[in-house]
Amino acid sequence: MANISLIADKAGVSMATVSRTLRNPGSLKTPNQRRVIEVAKNLGYDFEFRETDSAKLTRQIVFLSFSNTLSPDTLHSYDTYMPIVKGISGVIDRLGYNLLVANVDIDNTPPPCLLRGNIDGIIFHGQVPEEFYNNHIRKFPHVGIQHYNPRYECNWVKNDNENIAFQAVRHLYELGHRRIGFVTDYIEGLQHIERYQGYRKALELFGIQPDISWSALWQRQRKNGILPMENTIPDYTQRITELMNYATPPTALICCDTVKSQATMNALHYLGLSVPADISIITTCNDFAIQQDDFIWTAVNDRFHDVCAQATRLLLDIVDGKMVDSVTILVRPKLHEGATTAPPNEHLIQDAGRSKKKTK
Repeated sequence: MANISLIADKAGVSMATVSRTLRNPGSLKTPNQRRVIEVAKNLGYDFEFRETDSAKLTRQIVFLSFSNTLSPDTLHSYDTYMPIVKGISGVIDRLGYNLLVANVDIDNTPPPCLLRGNIDGIIFHGQVPEEFYNNHIRKFPHVGIQHYNPRYECNWVKNDNENIAFQAVRHLYELGHRRIGFVTDYIEGLQHIERYQGYRKALELFGIQPDISWSALWQRQRKNGILPMENTIPDYTQRITELMNYATPPTALICCDTVKSQATMNALHYLGLSVPADISIITTCNDFAIQQDDFIWTAVNDRFHDVCAQATRLLLDIVDGKMVDSVTILVRPKLHEGATTAPPNEHLIQDAGRSKKKTK
């Protein structure tokens, strides 16, 4: 199948040049544009489809999410949907573009906007099957976010997950913590894997030998291939009880999001431990440190809205025909100091390991 990437490779030009030329094949001003048309014809490119009104510049950008990574409910939850809209709309609104948000279900059926072709570009998020990428994404200007896949030679923008973990460990280390744990119920998720690896690397940078007994790592169940949204705070009592049963339990925990942090805090309270007097918790979040009742989480802001904004700027450069080399951009997180971290209370933690354990 002839697509933009293949035509660019055969013609020896950028994908941006191909995209610009194919959107207006009747106006050829340069040798490169004429070569693009010649190569496209030789490869059997469907000009009849591309020259219809629906294929001309439509001023529409689609954010494409895959259910194998984000469930539809999670995609449309406030903490996920708002950073996407804030990041992308902040760039495109002043330029007259519309934002479409589309979901690809677990059966990988493409949404109607991809089949009609009435879009100018795609920002995609999730684990994209190679066949879907080649058939439905590659022919449009596109940028991938978060879930980097080296098989797809396109532009990428993602969180600096290693730096997220580093900032969390550094903050706790500077408070005096040396037994720092990690909690996640999504250990097969790419971002969680990267953050866990970054956590272990950060401990070593500060001269601390990682101890697996300080961490609670497991994978919650999928339903029909989709990881369901956590509509209620899950019960981590058994996991955290096991964690605190060790002879030298952690004095601080890094949790991958506020749901996991709240579940961890609830379990610690059940054990008779308070945050941060007995144990510190640091979380990660989208866009801002989440306020919970009368306190604010100490959190590493992963700046997801800036990831979306940067991806949009890259995409529009491609749509406008500017030369864009294939790049991978890491967005550096920001630490927000809140009320859930404090220097370690070694006496209470040791006491908790001996006498404050309960069973549910």
